[in-house]
Amino acid sequence: MCLSNALLAGLAGPIKESLKVPVVCLLQDEDSFLDSLTEPYVGMAWDEIASFHLGDNPERKEPTTGEINYKNIFKHLHKKGYKGVLCMEHGRSKPGKQGEMAVIEAYRACDDFEV
Repeated sequence: MCLSNALLAGLAGPIKESLKVPVVCLLQDEDSFLDSLTEPYVGMAWDEIASFHLGDNPERKEPTTGEINYKNIFKHLHKKGYKGVLCMEHGRSKPGKQGEMAVIEAYRACDDFEV
């Protein structure tokens, strides 16, 4: 059976109840679905998002090394009142201590936005 991410997320509660096991849904590439929701459903969908996984594109390195504007993403998440987890799901663009510092500086730069 193939269920869209959106449908799967809606069924997570009933599946959890029925099987008596934890259920995790990964919503990937469903932004057009979320954008089409109206209130109260869009708010309910945001309440169900537990984490975002971060990795720039291309090459899945730290923010600011690719094409994704993470400052705008972080600003949007802040505006939405998002309190969930941001998972660093990426490598480093530089090796060793220099790479570790590049990651820290990238996140500082992305978090430096006007509210």
